[in-house]
Amino acid sequence: MTRVGSSRGVPRPPAEPAAERLRALLHDRDFTEARLREVLHAPEVPFPSRTNLPRLLHHASDGSALSCLVRWFVAGAGVAADVARSAFRAKEIDLLRSAGLVRGLADRFEPRVHLLPFEGMWLAADPFRRLRSRSARDFVPPPSPVSRHLLRFTRRRPCRSALDLGTGTGVHAVAAAAHARTVVATDLNSRATAYARFNAALNGVSIETLDGDLYAPVASRRFDLVVSNPPFILAPTPRFLFRDSGLELDAICARVVRGATDHLEDGGWLQIVGEWAAIRGQDWRDRVAGWVRGTGCDAIVLRANTFLPETYAQERIAETEKHGERIPPDEFGRWMAYYRALGVEAILGGLIALRRTGAGDRVVFDELDQPPGPGLGEAMERAFAAVDVLALPDDDPALLDLRPRLLPGVRLAQTLEPRDGAWGTCGLRLELDGAIPR
Repeated sequence: MTRVGSSRGVPRPPAEPAAERLRALLHDRDFTEARLREVLHAPEVPFPSRTNLPRLLHHASDGSALSCLVRWFVAGAGVAADVARSAFRAKEIDLLRSAGLVRGLADRFEPRVHLLPFEGMWLAADPFRRLRSRSARDFVPPPSPVSRHLLRFTRRRPCRSALDLGTGTGVHAVAAAAHARTVVATDLNSRATAYARFNAALNGVSIETLDGDLYAPVASRRFDLVVSNPPFILAPTPRFLFRDSGLELDAICARVVRGATDHLEDGGWLQIVGEWAAIRGQDWRDRVAGWVRGTGCDAIVLRANTFLPETYAQERIAETEKHGERIPPDEFGRWMAYYRALGVEAILGGLIALRRTGAGDRVVFDELDQPPGPGLGEAMERAFAAVDVLALPDDDPALLDLRPRLLPGVRLAQTLEPRDGAWGTCGLRLELDGAIPR
């Protein structure tokens, strides 16, 4: 396989004693997601399309150790040498430098990576200034809200083996190491697998990393769990490895789903986040169900959002453009011509779970109207159990043994209105609070 991407500038995985000291430093200086919410009012990063960099720097201007960490690893800014030496002991600065996280210049220390506390982990990625370089194609971004949704969606049962397909920073591989005995992380971008190795070491877990396209590096292997956040953006031409597959429309998601049958153990799960097209004259549900047909897997598809093509193109182009730069009309026009030529009426996105049964190809569609809460993976287990029950014949004796009950978090909301000097009921609503709000 031709090597794709360069690991130049990616810090090498630290040995465990150094990694332990790094974790202790970050923890002791309160560089955590909860603390960043308090300080920054959100654990944000300065994406090129945002205007939040001045605000991030304003909230990190008191010269404390936490402010230095925020300036370096969240805002991507330098810290004056005298400020850094006042905030950290000399051996702590040496530790950050030897780990490849910061570099010292004549009068300041600058960050070499982006580093974010995320769902109980610390994850390094490329600084956003790399998007402006000639080598931006293999840029490795930090975890995003989509990463968080997939983390919450993933089934967290103890298992023998897990695969993170298209690992990026390794966020899902590192998370899976807490409940899987062996974890493999693959990516076409060798820069991504280099970051995954560093992040695994930083977080004190062991994973195997392999370079290659989708399932190719694990051609003869099967797993109890496969998790994937593939480059699913429906772009006319590939520009970034993390975003664009180079395949037509949603073909990357189709390949991940269809390929799962050869790489899942019996009863194994695939969980993927992605986007797909609604084509003129075709029900999008039939399109996605076609990916599952013939796999011997049941599937649950949670649709989370829908975009008009023009809205989608504008937002996706702007995501990697520096704020204030005009989106070139010819670039926007190229995206729109691509969608018109292929009959795209809308772009939808969401989460898909497959469970390998070796039997039928049942597909259930549902809506995810709000961001998922914790425990979505467990909710998927209950959903698949419901699929099994609904598939039973009407005269199956097992139905008589069922004892239905309400889920925890169910509320009955009563709405009242004044009538003739008293309160009268005008509505009752059954609500579910939790992983899938209803």
